[in-house]
Order: sequence, then C-alpha cells, then structure tokens
Amino acid sequence: MKKNYLYIPYLLTAILGFATSPAYSQNAQPVGMQYVGSQQYIGQTQQVVPTRQVQPTINSIYATPMQRVNEIPLYGKNKSMYFYNQQKQQDGLFADGGLYVFGAFSSGKTSDGVNAENPNNNFFNGVGSTANKDMGDPTGITFGFGRTMSSDLNLELMYTKYTGMKYGDYVRNEYTYEDEDNPDCLDEDGNNICPPIKEISDDYEVVSGGKISSDFFGIGFQYKLDHTFGAILGGMLKPYIGVQVGYAMNNLDDYKIEDPDGYTTGDSMYEEGEDENGEPSQDMNTDCEGTTGENGDYCTQKDYYDGEITYIGKNNQNFGYGLEAGFTITLENNMEIDFFYKRTMLGKVKTSGTVLSSYYTTKTIFYDGSTGTADGCKSGDSHDGNWCYYTSDESLVEGVTNRNAESGDLNINEFGMKIKYMF
Repeated sequence: MKKNYLYIPYLLTAILGFATSPAYSQNAQPVGMQYVGSQQYIGQTQQVVPTRQVQPTINSIYATPMQRVNEIPLYGKNKSMYFYNQQKQQDGLFADGGLYVFGAFSSGKTSDGVNAENPNNNFFNGVGSTANKDMGDPTGITFGFGRTMSSDLNLELMYTKYTGMKYGDYVRNEYTYEDEDNPDCLDEDGNNICPPIKEISDDYEVVSGGKISSDFFGIGFQYKLDHTFGAILGGMLKPYIGVQVGYAMNNLDDYKIEDPDGYTTGDSMYEEGEDENGEPSQDMNTDCEGTTGENGDYCTQKDYYDGEITYIGKNNQNFGYGLEAGFTITLENNMEIDFFYKRTMLGKVKTSGTVLSSYYTTKTIFYDGSTGTADGCKSGDSHDGNWCYYTSDESLVEGVTNRNAESGDLNINEFGMKIKYMF
C-alpha cells in the first residue's frame, strides 16, 4: 500500500511537463530564443507587436478633409471656394462679389489736326490752318472699378484723363501749284499733264497756349476669348476684346499767334512784283493816276504789322467711344495685368470762333504831284518821282472777329497697361 503512494509525485510531474510542451501552447518559445522574420536567434525573449498601417485620408465627402497648405490662388467669384465640411473664409465687406478696382496708363498718337472749318471764307486776314496733321502724342491715366459678371464677361466704370496734346507749334498751310518748270509736264497743246505739287508751309508761329486735354467718363465691357479660342502659352495669356462708351469733355486752351509782316488795306502805294531778273521789286501803283492834292482826290493805304492774334478756346461736350483688344496675365495676391491696344474716338476739339487781334498800324495818303517834283507836293509831304505822300503816326489797333472757328476730330491710337486688384 505504501508503495502505491510513491507514484503520485511522478504522475504530477508528467502532467505538468505535457501541459507546458509546444504541442499544448503555440505561443510558447524556448528560453533564450527569439524570432526575427523567419529566423531564430539566441538571445533574450521579446514580444513582437505588429505595427498598424494607417491608410491616407481622401479629401471627399466620405472622409475627413485634408488641410490645404499650398494652392493656386483663386479670383473673382471663385475666390471664396472651399472644400467640403471646411468653414468658409470671410475676406471683407466686398468678398464673394466679384468686384475689383483698376488703374491704367496708355500712350499713343492722334490721327487728325485742328484746322480752319471754312478756309476759303473765314480766315482772319489770311491767318488760319489747312495742314495741321495731328494734335501730338497723348498720354492717358485711367481709374475705375469693375465687376465680374460671368467667367467670360466683365463690366467696368471708368474715368480717363488725356493730356500732352496741343494745337501745334505753327499755323501750317498746304499750297497747291502746277510744275511749270518741267517740260515733260506739257503736252502737245501746252497743257500741264503732271499732278499738282503740294507744299506745306509753317506760316505763323504759335507763341503761347493751345493745350488740348480730354476728360472721359464711360462704361466698358470686357469679353474674354480664352474659352472660345483658347489661351496662349499654356494659359498664361488670356485674350479678350472690349468696348467703352461714354461722355467726353474736350478742352482747347486759347492760343496766340505772331504775325510780324501783317497786311495792307486800301489802295496800295506800291505794287509787289519782279524785275527783269526775277528779283522782287516794288513799282508805284497807278490806280491813283489823275488825282491831285488840289481837288482833294487822295488815295490811302493802311499798313498793319507786328500783330498778335488770339484764338479763344472752348470746352466741347461729345459722345465718345473706344474699341479695345488685348490679353490678360494672372498674378498672385489677387492681381491681374491687361496689355491692350485701343482705338479711341472722343469727338470734336474746337475753338469758340472768336478771334482777338492787335496790330500796329500807319496810314499813308498819296497823290499825283502837279509838277512831278517836290515843289508840286503840299508843304511837309514827301515825294517819290511824281508821287506825293504823307504818312500818319504809328498807332495800336485792336479788333474782334467772330465765327472764325478751327476744329478737328480727337481720334487716338493708344497702347497701354491696366492693373486690376480683385476683392
């Protein structure tokens, strides 16, 4: 009996050894062994914890949106665009309205000059222009604001100031005459068959005044063509066309002209001509033949010289419009730049029609002497051959002439640059 109890410890030892064997526990590892990959190494026992891989979050309505760090700037109505479930940003009072302000600078040339409206009848004593070809090279400064109506159409309100123009440095006239010195211009019958020669002459100098300026208030429309014809250089340049209509105020300042030679009225004492060598000469006028100092039949000649003539300017109100074509470059920080060509028509530039004149003058009374010598003239009178004459003292004569206007169309071909800031 005592012998049977001796087997109990051996039985418990066998059961415990079986329970701790690899067949009973799959996670048990021998002391001093560890797994790295599929290899076993002798060392301390370590527990390998697998690392969980996190899938990237997609920015969609089914996942938490990612935060935007760098992005292409947006403009106009698209400026406040935001991702789903992200709070919309409020950038100010005009945000999300498609509004912008702009400034522009342009420079160009005019294509018409200021000339006498009726050169045949209304010249002031022959002082007027027929050959002024332009008004100079204007510069334009523009300010305004606009609104993006759609992805293709912008509406703009603007004010433009044009300066740098003037009447001109001279009163220029065009003279036409036939070439009589060229024998090839004459046909068998002696008729001149060559076209007339045209010559432009600077007859009078403008000594002061004559500045021209224009103020234009208008509304413009700008239509983008990139959706129709495509952009240029990979989208950097976006072409567009535009039109502006509005109200133009064209101002022409008073200008003063010098007329040193002046003119002569009455019965001229001398006739201007040429001698036998073609040189200028003065011959006594025979219009007063037969007149004598005894019976009071005198001929008179009035000479005007060293004159100044002032044309009074005027501000003219006109309908104006412009046609524009260009392309847009988009910049960062809500900025755009337009480069454009524009043909601008602003109506008439015109003087008031009033002309002020100031001349020094003398009057000469002359008659046929009875003897043809100094003895035949009245006491104190001078003589030239058989002519007696008397010259009065110099005096200043001022006058006013009306309805003598000069005008021209203010048409400008200009190139410019416009900078826009989007709210």
